[in-house]
Amino acid sequence: MHVRGGPGGLRTYLRGAWGMPNSRRVRPPDPLLPVVVSRAQARRAGLTDRQITWRIEHGQWKVLRRNVFVTPVPGGAGLGADDGRLVAALASTRREVVVGRAHAARLWGLPCPLGGWGDPVLLTADGPHRNRDGIRIVVTPLPEQGVVRRRGVLVTSPVRTVTDCLRVLPPVDALAIADAAARSLVAAPLLVAAVDLLGGRPGIVQARQVVASPTAPGSSGAATPVGRRASSARQTARPSTGCAPPNGAASTPNASRRCSMPSAAGSSGCAGPA
Repeated sequence: MHVRGGPGGLRTYLRGAWGMPNSRRVRPPDPLLPVVVSRAQARRAGLTDRQITWRIEHGQWKVLRRNVFVTPVPGGAGLGADDGRLVAALASTRREVVVGRAHAARLWGLPCPLGGWGDPVLLTADGPHRNRDGIRIVVTPLPEQGVVRRRGVLVTSPVRTVTDCLRVLPPVDALAIADAAARSLVAAPLLVAAVDLLGGRPGIVQARQVVASPTAPGSSGAATPVGRRASSARQTARPSTGCAPPNGAASTPNASRRCSMPSAAGSSGCAGPA
C-alpha cells in the first residue's frame, strides 16, 4: 500500500479508514461557569477573548450588558431575558438584597404589567441607593414578616409585593396584580388593611384610590378616577409582547406568567435551574 504525502498523509488516511477523530475538529467542553459570567471570570476559567466572542456570535451566550453574559444552563433550555436580567442584578452586589415590586410579582406568578416587567428593583435595609446599568437598589424598611425565600431567592411576601405594586406601578397594572393576588395568594380584606397601614409612604394616595375602585378585590367603595381608568384600560389594552407565557401558551391581559427562575450559587443567591 502506498500513501501519498509521507507520514502526515498516512495519519490522514488512518483517520479516514478507521474512523479516528481529527483532534483539530474536536472542541473541548467549556469550563464550569456560573449562569451569569463576566468576561474577566471567563478569562480566569481559561477562555480566550476569541473563544468568548465566538460563543456570542454563534448565539451560545447571551449578552446582558457590557462584558456580562448568560451562559447555557446545563440540561436546560437556557434563561429567558427577564430571568437573565434578574440573575445579573442579584450577582451585581454583595449586599443582602430582596427582589421587590414587579419582578417579585413575577416570581409569585402574578400578571405581567402591560409595559413589561422592566428592570429589576432590589430592596435592601442599608447602604446607598443605586440606579445604573439597568439595576435599581432601593433602601427601604424590610421587616422580617415582609420577606420570604422563594426558589432560592429572597423576595417580598405576597402582601408586601402587592402593596408595593399598588404604590409604584401604573394603576392599570396595580389593579390587575391586586385582583389576581386576592384570588390565589392574599385575602382581599388583608390587602385593604395592609394599604391602610402604609401611612405616609410614597404612592399611598394612588394605592388607596385603586383599592377603593368598585372593581378592586373586596371593595365596596365608590368609583375613583384612578380606579375607573385602571379598570377600563386593563379591559381594552393588549398584553405586552414581552410577557408571553412560557411554553408557547396564549397570552391574555390577566394571564399569570409563571417565572422559571433559576436558583443561584454564589453572591447572586442562584445556583442552577430550579
